[in-house]
Amino acid sequence: MLRKKVLCVVSCLMVLFLLIVSSCGGSEAEEKEEQGVLSSEIPKYGGTLQIIGSDPSSFDEALALKFMARTTYQTNDSLIGGDYYKGPSGTGETDWVSGACGNMDVLTGYVAEKWELVGDDTIIYHIRPGIHFHNKPPTNGRELTAEDVVFSLNRLWFESDKTLHAMTPPFLKPTSITATGKYTVEVKVPPARQATLLLEMGVDGIYPKDAIEQFGDMSDWKNVIGAGPWMIEEYVPSSYLKFVRNPDYYMTDPKHPENRLPYIDSMRVRVIQDASTQQAAMNTGQLDYLDIVDFESLTSLTKNNKDILYKARMNAPLNVYFTMDNPESPWADINVRRAMNIAINKQEIIDDLFSGNGYMLANPYHRYASQAAFYTPLNEQPESVQELFEYNPEKAKTLLAGAGYPDGFTTEVVCQQGVYRGMNMVDYLSVIAAAWEKIGVTVKINALDSSIFGSMKNGRTFEDAILSDYQGYSAPFVFLAYIENFSNLNKYVDPVLLDYQTKMQQILYKDVGEMNRILKESGPYILDQAFALWMPALDVFTVWQPWLQNYNGEVWGGVATPQEWARFIWMDVELANRTGD
Repeated sequence: MLRKKVLCVVSCLMVLFLLIVSSCGGSEAEEKEEQGVLSSEIPKYGGTLQIIGSDPSSFDEALALKFMARTTYQTNDSLIGGDYYKGPSGTGETDWVSGACGNMDVLTGYVAEKWELVGDDTIIYHIRPGIHFHNKPPTNGRELTAEDVVFSLNRLWFESDKTLHAMTPPFLKPTSITATGKYTVEVKVPPARQATLLLEMGVDGIYPKDAIEQFGDMSDWKNVIGAGPWMIEEYVPSSYLKFVRNPDYYMTDPKHPENRLPYIDSMRVRVIQDASTQQAAMNTGQLDYLDIVDFESLTSLTKNNKDILYKARMNAPLNVYFTMDNPESPWADINVRRAMNIAINKQEIIDDLFSGNGYMLANPYHRYASQAAFYTPLNEQPESVQELFEYNPEKAKTLLAGAGYPDGFTTEVVCQQGVYRGMNMVDYLSVIAAAWEKIGVTVKINALDSSIFGSMKNGRTFEDAILSDYQGYSAPFVFLAYIENFSNLNKYVDPVLLDYQTKMQQILYKDVGEMNRILKESGPYILDQAFALWMPALDVFTVWQPWLQNYNGEVWGGVATPQEWARFIWMDVELANRTGD
């Protein structure tokens, strides 16, 4: 982990000024404001956080998958979230890089102050009293109750025209959701799904019933009302989206319980696609934070800005997933899938394409703190797994011939246009295609607009294969999923993994030690089956300005919540204003 320290030099005049303020009996707020210039440990209110983002697909998660309606993470709090101070800004029990990764010990109550698992078919959420919706018509700041929770969950899970309902088969859904009191919600579930649904529903945003009844939905950003820390004030498509602080937010800072969150006045999410423009904005203090920065860009940033802070972070590998639902397809044969892996010089990918900044084994788990308990390094994997990461094109040809493809075959691989996770997706896939061509496999690249690609990926309507990041970093048990799960890009239920899935469902979120054991045990099997072209991961970094305080490289909090950290941090506005002086 790399890090740079910022030294704040304070003049004698400032010290003298503080002594004068103290002796004059200034208010506690005034004292905190002035002391904040001296210490990053003292919370400060004010400032505008400027970050990079993209245009949301929707402002209502009922109309799109939640991660495509990203503003809802900020505007509509969920039942369960992350305990921020169990991450690097506190005890360090997790890294908050890719969510909780199934570890219930690092989660805490948000809208639900607590929950219970009763028997094997009941979940009870106890709703926190005193939470109020944004003070906008028609709710006008009224209290959130169990009725709103029940309405929100039923709308997502059971209304026929809603995305989650359409993408979830009946046997994976709750069976009923009812309010048993003003602050109590009872959910009946299939016994095998109790633990999973606890969190799947726990991350659903809560919406006011009366607002939905009046507006129909929240597809118009001007109508968005929730109980989250932020309210949308302005949106200019392809330019920026501005959030302002919810002054009535219910949450206080666990470390400073006298302080109501959030500390920051506003958050501006800027749509900037070009990486060089992003870096220029970072260098001039027009951006406070960048999420994914490669090593070359980091070198440039730190050369121009000695005070910038950074931290190595997980980056999901870009794998090619093979569809295995058709027994006549080449991908149904494990030897074909293994051949595709050893036909790629993966060390050369790291050395040349990644400029030496990457790591080989980034599947199916990553090596960072939140998944260290079940990550197995490559040199400790079985020989048959290690072989998949060794370049051997001649053996690849032999495997193809043995599988009935001595002259190779033609396949289509779908990918997203543009840059994603630090790589130009078409260029990246072209490198893979060129290597496969040498063993007789011709790739037709089908590059799609990001929205079309997302729909095809989530609907799993691609025919042969797809280039995609690994979705299991926030839910590492994703490979132990049913075929109907949109994360199963192979469109195939492996019987061994189905057995692991059954075992996992019995202890998921109840016994973290056993969960880690199952994940660690199943990892080598997942790799050995070559469900995908397992690619290395590019090393990337999170970068932030020195005036962001109470922040230490957190990325995804909660179950998998982007920018959850923004409600907990504060800014030294004076330090930011002095930049460039």
